[in-house]
Amino acid sequence: MSAASVIKLSEHNYHEWREYFAGRLMAKRLHELLTAPVTAENASNDQKAFGILIETLDPNQYQYLDVFANVKAAYEALVAHYQPIAKIDRIGVAMEWAKINWNLRQETLPDFFLRFSLLIKRLAGFGAAETGSNIVFKLLALMPWDFRHLVDRLSHAPSSEETLPLVKLALEAEWKAALRNGVMKRSSGQLNEERALNAVGKRLKGMV
Repeated sequence: MSAASVIKLSEHNYHEWREYFAGRLMAKRLHELLTAPVTAENASNDQKAFGILIETLDPNQYQYLDVFANVKAAYEALVAHYQPIAKIDRIGVAMEWAKINWNLRQETLPDFFLRFSLLIKRLAGFGAAETGSNIVFKLLALMPWDFRHLVDRLSHAPSSEETLPLVKLALEAEWKAALRNGVMKRSSGQLNEERALNAVGKRLKGMV
């Protein structure tokens, strides 16, 4: 396994790391060592599992393992340290998900989509992933009144068309059309970007 594909434990990815580490052990048929005591027969395998555990840590996390000589005890020490932190972070992400909204005067729709997608990934990282249909329903519910006809159509579309990528494409097309037709105004973020680009363009012209 390449170094780039190794998931390192942090305060923000405990659930993802736990599943990854368990998967690594299962692939080597070492998973039972997280619950079984070390014996003369499994001591060699225990050291292999311990080595895999070390691979998923940064050096500053070794402090939690100094007094442990087997993978079960070391793993339990890491769980005891990181699980409470993960619970607090999970509550925070869940609250953020409950309160998320799109302020179309301050944020472009593509920027909102990015923020929305990142939050979905964070939820999944805490083992609280939403179903695809719930994600689509949530996104449609956050759209402004001007999108009501499209939202109604998408809400009643066949399940094959009610996927997040297709729904996002339809919403972005509607948003762009609304901007062109003057039904919606550009967000302050978009206007600031345009001003910055225009200013750079003028400076470049002045240098020619």
